[in-house]
Amino acid sequence: MAAKKSTTPRKRRAPARKKAAAPAKSKIQDEKQTVFDNPEEFEPLIDDRAVWTGFRAQRAAARAMANDGEAEHLSLEQCLELAVLVRKNNQVPGLAMVMQLKLSGMPCELPERYALFLAGIFRGSFLIAEALVEAEIAAMVEPAKDPGPPKIPEDERSMTLVEGPFALTETAKRMQKQG
Repeated sequence: MAAKKSTTPRKRRAPARKKAAAPAKSKIQDEKQTVFDNPEEFEPLIDDRAVWTGFRAQRAAARAMANDGEAEHLSLEQCLELAVLVRKNNQVPGLAMVMQLKLSGMPCELPERYALFLAGIFRGSFLIAEALVEAEIAAMVEPAKDPGPPKIPEDERSMTLVEGPFALTETAKRMQKQG
């Protein structure tokens, strides 16, 4: 059987639309790109690398939690105050760190849970960075030790007959008696 042809015209597809041009980058995005393009120009604000690492870690965590580049975080002065406290007691609770900020005249105006979160992030990254800095300093002060050749005990330097898999065969024992 042959298929019947339809007398109704086929519907045509609409022509494909052109993609819209990408929106122009804002001035803020351009500034952020220059920081990543030229890392040599970026220098830390303080010489203490452990405090700087802790400050940057809690700032990055705040940005990630808020999904915002300008999220509220602990200031560098607050981090310096916390570093003094953490160096005295590395297991200080987060609530004590937030209370220390209030007592030192630098109250944290963040919600309490958020402040505890950021203080915990600061303490963890600060302690790890502090241990790394101390290990680097110890490696520079202590010269590398050369182990030298392995020392063989005196009793293992002579060749003696042994029992077990390394023992001489019967033929070798007979040859040893003759020679």
